Order: sequence, then structure tokens, then C-alpha cells
Amino acid sequence: MSKFLKRILPYTLGLLIILGGSTYTIASLGGYSWSLDMKYASDIPIRFGGLNLSTTYSQAAMTSINAWSNIEGIDIYIDGNTNNKFYVDAYAATWYGRTLRWGSGENLTQFEIEINSNRIHNDFSTNEYKAARSTFAHELGHVMGLADIYTWDNPNISLMKYARDRTVVYTPTGLDIYRVSLLYDLL
Repeated sequence: MSKFLKRILPYTLGLLIILGGSTYTIASLGGYSWSLDMKYASDIPIRFGGLNLSTTYSQAAMTSINAWSNIEGIDIYIDGNTNNKFYVDAYAATWYGRTLRWGSGENLTQFEIEINSNRIHNDFSTNEYKAARSTFAHELGHVMGLADIYTWDNPNISLMKYARDRTVVYTPTGLDIYRVSLLYDLL
């Protein structure tokens, strides 16, 4: 596939998803926020903060980092000296993952991603890798400024859809790529 097609295909798919379905019209975009108030620069360092990182979760994290980094103009990479951290722990909470963010104005200057291995394992024991990958990739979406999606009938339209099937949607969809491309002026 040519470089041009590789670059334009995700945006085309994003537009088709938005415009193609009967409930996915531009008018329905007013029901939620396209983005959060802050985003990190397109050059995003991250490091593993926890000591109990299993192979399942480290591979899920690396695969998610690579999936987002496939967007031309976005670079997420491991850096042992950054304050941006990724933790996996068996939290006594009901959430799968969360992102803590610090910054000023539109500029996100530091973040921590926490993944709840207890909740993921209990809900997805036979597909824990895919669910962990989906959760980590979703939280990276927040780092890049994407908000959760609570509307739209199709639960698997976006990695940022809160009620998605984590064993089906574990990489950025065309809509996710399109939204990031808009936020970072990559179109």
C-alpha cells in the first residue's frame, strides 16, 4: 500500500463512520465533547512506574503505545527519566483504568495512567491481554486529549467509547485516529 493511502485511509474511515450511519450524523456530535481541556504534546514520553508489571500488561502497554504511534505525527515512547508514569495494580475499585493529569491551560505537562488488574482479570480472565490493551490504549487517548464517548448506538465505534467491548476494540479506530488528527492539526 502506498504511503499516501496509509496516511489518508484512517481519516477517510473516520469520516465514513461519522457520516455513514443513520445515527452518526454531524448533528449528533453535539451530544458530547470531542476533546478534553488539556492534551500532551505530540511527543509523549512514558515510563513504567510499578514493580509488579506482568508480561501480559507490559506487552499490552507496548502494543498500545505502538498502535497510537502509528499515526503520523504522534510519537509515544519509553523514557526512564520522565515523570509520566504507567502503573498496574490490583486496586480495590470498580474502574478499569484512569488517567491523572496535571497541566496549565491547554497544555498537559504530566500524567499518570493507572490500570486496575484486579477488575480486568475478574471481568476478562479468558481475554485479559485484549482487555488490558484496550484499557491502556483508551487511557493514552485521554493523554492525547480525547474525551470519553457515552453516546452513539454502536458500542464499538471508538476506543474512547466507555461501554465498548474491550475484547473487540483494543486499538484506535478510524474515528479515534480522525479525532487525534484534528486535535494535533495532522490533517
